[in-house]
This record gives sequence, structure tokens and C-alpha cells, in this order.
Amino acid sequence: MRYELDGNGYVNKVFFGCHSGTCTEYTGDVPTGYESLEKWSEEANIRAYKIVDGQLVYDSAKDTELQNLYKNQSYTYSTIEQKIGTWVDGKPIYRKYVSGTTFASGGAAVVLVSNVSDLVNHSIVIQRKDSTQWHPPTSSMVSNDSAHACPLFVSDGSIHLYVYNGNFANQPFKGYIEYTKTTD
Repeated sequence: MRYELDGNGYVNKVFFGCHSGTCTEYTGDVPTGYESLEKWSEEANIRAYKIVDGQLVYDSAKDTELQNLYKNQSYTYSTIEQKIGTWVDGKPIYRKYVSGTTFASGGAAVVLVSNVSDLVNHSIVIQRKDSTQWHPPTSSMVSNDSAHACPLFVSDGSIHLYVYNGNFANQPFKGYIEYTKTTD
């Protein structure tokens, strides 16, 4: 088993067969029942473990703190920007529901939100032309445009939605975005 620690010394990730330079070999005892990555992923809150004197030590107070944090996360969606948590850099995370219509193929990008520092998470779908199908933004929507690798991107402090593929031009889109702001 290999592991990666966060800035506070708690286990951030558990690896089996990791070849990355960021993970460290663990030679101590593995808790019974957690000999496979699947068990760590499904059941254990790995972020409640620390390496102390070469041994993996469970911190119940940290586990309770993490469980309470998870329970208290806001899952409310609104067209009004909402503060929902804190990002790894300490900045507040905001969530906002967005909807509208994409522009013509190869035209300007739709600005979803301004004053953005980082795009943290999103779930956007765009309706395919002449269809009832809704698709998440993928690189195929901009495949003939060498300037864009993905239709959803941050540029000049704004989150943009851009399509080059005619099947998704002038089509409705909807979903939520989570981001940090430049003013925080």
C-alpha cells in the first residue's frame, strides 16, 4: 500500500501499485478488512488516518469532523449565487444554476459568471439540435477549433461556454457551476 499526505499530515489518498512520485510506501500494518483499494474507497474515511511512528492511526475526532462537514454541505440549487463551502486554498466556493442558449457555431462564447478565480466543479448539459438528447460539454463540441480544448473554460476572470459543433449551436443549456471568486 502507498499513501499521499495532505498538508496536516492526514492521509489524502491511498494507492495500491502507485508509480507517482507523490506517494510513499507504507510498510506498517494495514487495518483488517482494508487490504484492497475498493474497501478504502467504499467504506473508510481515509482522511481520518495519520501515519504516526510508521503506523496508520485512526483519528475518531477527525472522522467526526469530516462526517459533520459532509452532512452540512448545502445541496440547494438556485439562480442566485450561493456560498456553499471552502476550497483547498481557503477561498469560499460559490454555486449557481445557469441556463440559456449557446451562440452560433464558432461564434462568441456565452459568459456564465464573471469575477471568477477558479472553476471548481460543474454539471452542464446542452440539448442536441433536432433531438431531445441532452449532452455534457465534451471536446467533440469544439473538435474543429484548435483554440479550445473544452467548451467550458475560465478566461479573463469569467466562466465561458463555447461550442463549435453545429449540432449544439443555438441550443438550450442548463446546469450548475461551482467556483471561487477573484474578490475573496
